[in-house]
Amino acid sequence: MNKNSLDAYKAIGAHLDGHYLAIYEALLAHGPQTAWQIANSNMWDVIHFDVDHEELTSAQVFRRLSELERAGWIERMDWTAPSPSGCQCSVWWVKT
Repeated sequence: MNKNSLDAYKAIGAHLDGHYLAIYEALLAHGPQTAWQIANSNMWDVIHFDVDHEELTSAQVFRRLSELERAGWIERMDWTAPSPSGCQCSVWWVKT
């Protein structure tokens, strides 16, 4: 990671916190993912974003993804991926 990228990453913490930062870090760590993949990610073993260290539910992830998109932090990709039930759902990635 170059110096500018590292500085930008460090600045994220000043704007995002809690669940938002955990979702953003999960996308950075694992690449483009669906909300289901983020919610079921093993990143929650590594990222402790609140005192109780509880995992995000898929509903919490869905709600925060749209909020992160409106704020300009992430974007939907041009493709979809299957959910656990087989329905197609959006794939998300950090906005570049």
